Amino acid sequence: MAIPTYNPYFNWLRGFHFKRYLLTGKKDCFCRLIKFLLCLILFSIFSVLETGISEHTSLAASTSTLKIDEGAEWHYFKGTQKPPYGWNSSGFNVSSWQKGPSGFGYGKGTNRTYLGDMKGKYLTVYARREFTADYQRISSMSLYVSCDGPFVAYLNGIEVIRNSAGLGGISDQSPERLDITGFAHELFPGINVLSVECSNDDITSDDFTFMPFFDLTGK
Repeated sequence: MAIPTYNPYFNWLRGFHFKRYLLTGKKDCFCRLIKFLLCLILFSIFSVLETGISEHTSLAASTSTLKIDEGAEWHYFKGTQKPPYGWNSSGFNVSSWQKGPSGFGYGKGTNRTYLGDMKGKYLTVYARREFTADYQRISSMSLYVSCDGPFVAYLNGIEVIRNSAGLGGISDQSPERLDITGFAHELFPGINVLSVECSNDDITSDDFTFMPFFDLTGK
């Protein structure tokens, strides 16, 4: 059934059907030219609005943050001996490693993975965590390490920072932010691995805490 031409909504909608709009109404060339120009203006406005919305949506979609916080699961290796070669690189087989939440240690209430056999047996704990990120979209990378003694951090097997004194424990102060954005070019388009080895100051110490954090922000 035909829609009555006096319907206000239909009359307004006709303006968006450009071809129909051009062919209806008065037949003289001047009116058609005016209608044609009006259609071009409306089409241009709609195109600009659509492009702006699309770009805004794309920007929002590309912005992302990856966080590896306290309590995140890490694969770890007790340093009763040196870990196998390539332990800090992507693709390493971790099937023989243990897995647990950070922090690691003993003698303090902040430890989630208890290392009751560490005191007097070994100084160092090795931990690694895999993650996925697009290296072309990285705007910042920050590493936070709470370690009672010296530590070394690696990104895909590349050393990014070394501290011979260690950074304060969680109970003492918040870990210092370590900016490692300069190593963003070492990221792979697929799976990456962040690795940290942390040692105690004294093998006979009554306590030990090791807790790594990681923030990655996309553009």
